[in-house]
Amino acid sequence: MNQKILFSAIIFFTNLIVYGLFNYGGIRSPDSEIVFRTTESLLHKHEFAVQEPINWDYFGLARGKDNKHYSIFGPLESIFAVPLLYTADYLKNNNIFLADSSIIPLSFHVLNDSKDAGLYYLEDERPPTLTGHYERFIASFFNVIVGALSGIFFFLFNTKFYKI
Repeated sequence: MNQKILFSAIIFFTNLIVYGLFNYGGIRSPDSEIVFRTTESLLHKHEFAVQEPINWDYFGLARGKDNKHYSIFGPLESIFAVPLLYTADYLKNNNIFLADSSIIPLSFHVLNDSKDAGLYYLEDERPPTLTGHYERFIASFFNVIVGALSGIFFFLFNTKFYKI
């Protein structure tokens, strides 16, 4: 086997395991929440308009000519994350949940009983339902995959650049 391919595979799987183990598994930042909601809109409504803004006075959104709200963040991450969200929806709709739902971390900008989940987190409590958190848990692994692929990219770039 070619050494570059072997090293690339080792780097990919090492990064995948390490990033996977250290992945929070939820969405904490409002930027990432807007990207996630754009992904939701792409999957369910087949459009880029964000259906439901976060509670920060339309943070991260701009009004379009059609009076809909669109993310100010680039669309590529939302487009590439659609398959993971589709997988999460499939698992949720077919009642394939994790046996222990206590390991699903809270995503801060999900409303539960008119209260941001981040407030439950600060009070060291669990919301009454994990609706919305499960999908974000699955979709958060998109960053793990991108991180592992980035490791391969930098390895191959360096071998080409330094002619290793």
